[in-house]
Amino acid sequence: VTYHDLRGTFICERAREGSSIEDITRISGHSMAEIRSVLEKHYLATDQGLSDAVILRSEKNP
Repeated sequence: VTYHDLRGTFICERAREGSSIEDITRISGHSMAEIRSVLEKHYLATDQGLSDAVILRSEKNP
């Protein structure tokens, strides 16, 4: 397990718990674009409903 793996898991788990992308950005130190990319491409791709919910929340609260 690498740091990169752990970071991705952390990001995905926070999103599943309902944390906003803004909160995840502050906690992880990554930009919103980086967080969205991680969520869209790597971690939520298998759960389209969750992915859509996370993206919609972020778009409503830019």
